[in-house]
Amino acid sequence: MSLYQFITVRIINGKPEVNSVSQKSIPNIGPFLFAEYGDDITLVVNEEQKLVSAEGRGSEKVNAQLKMELSASFKVDTNLSIMEQLNRFRSSFFAQKSALSEFKGKISPYADSVLTAFGQNAYMRSLINYIYRKVNDGKVNVEELKNYLDKYLNGTVNLNRRYTFETAPKQYVDLIGLMLYAETGNKSYLNVTGLLDRQELLWTYYQKLKSTYLVKGRDRLIAFFFWYDIMLSMDKANLVVQRIVEDFSKISPGSHEYGIVEQQYKEKLALIANLSPGSEIPDFVNLKDYNGKKVSLKDLIGKVVYIDFWAYWCSGCRNGIQNYAPKLHERLKDRRDIVFVYISVDDNEQKWKAAIEQDKSMNLGLHWIAKGESRLMAASNPGPISKFFNIDVIARAVIIGKDGKLINGLAPLAGEEKLYQLLLNTAEGAH
Repeated sequence: MSLYQFITVRIINGKPEVNSVSQKSIPNIGPFLFAEYGDDITLVVNEEQKLVSAEGRGSEKVNAQLKMELSASFKVDTNLSIMEQLNRFRSSFFAQKSALSEFKGKISPYADSVLTAFGQNAYMRSLINYIYRKVNDGKVNVEELKNYLDKYLNGTVNLNRRYTFETAPKQYVDLIGLMLYAETGNKSYLNVTGLLDRQELLWTYYQKLKSTYLVKGRDRLIAFFFWYDIMLSMDKANLVVQRIVEDFSKISPGSHEYGIVEQQYKEKLALIANLSPGSEIPDFVNLKDYNGKKVSLKDLIGKVVYIDFWAYWCSGCRNGIQNYAPKLHERLKDRRDIVFVYISVDDNEQKWKAAIEQDKSMNLGLHWIAKGESRLMAASNPGPISKFFNIDVIARAVIIGKDGKLINGLAPLAGEEKLYQLLLNTAEGAH
């Protein structure tokens, strides 16, 4: 949930003013943007737009993180040896941990877990940045780095017992890329998702990941690597990915982790098929219009259909509807063969309708609600629409052709200039 919708801003030593918050207006609040139900936070900034404190219900977690930030520095110094730099990072990490402990009982267990992970990830990001710069500047002793990473990744050198690959798996996978970079000098290893088109390098990365970890942590890291660095970016069948799945089945047969990988792979292949141009669109039964009448996408065959998935609580979605959609509609107002459908994934009809009224968007197109899609972020139990279109985050849009078949399963949003021409080309049969 975005924090924008229930944070106000008070200016110190200047004219008092209440604003809606954006990252552009207060550039240093990004790390603080996590919220809990019922929060009513006022961010206090100075004339330089720097956050100095927070007030109101739920503000203690913001103040806790601010104190964590001020208590430590993860400054990188490539003139230091790995262990010297590590010791500095360790001191900073424990300083942040001490700062957070002062807020025990004042913040929720959820906020405490988020801020604990924040400190751990700051440590790991800084370590990765240090090693990357050290290698890039040619100051690294490759054997020292390999020895350190081998011990670190296998748990014999660690920050504390709680801090393992389970708390920051993405950073651990990135360290494998750094190790390969150190060994080979090939910067391609620093962008794992880019390796989907460099299949032999992807296989080498997997082999390194498999051999570097002890069995205790290996399978979980491979499962994370598979999901985060491969499945989220894979948009077509890939022979090396298939090879990785087959190899993992041999080294970890019957394991929970392999079961997850196998399921993800099968589902991804099905989703790729679903999102391929020309795919048949199912007749979803959970759609209703503003008046509660059941509706179907089949009713719109003969028109190009642009679907914008949104929710009343999604500030980014509503910003697009308020500020960009009207301009696009104005440019296409004479095209009777193009229809805009705004499908809300809310289960709360009252808040859905209130948002439409507040945004003055009733005349922008058809407003439908998809009951049962509000759990779209729960990959284990998505609604039928979010499952078919692989919707795990909004805003999201798709385009359906006049024949009722999919044209684009990852369509541009209303603020993107290319959408206008894409819709025209689709309507005129030139897509």
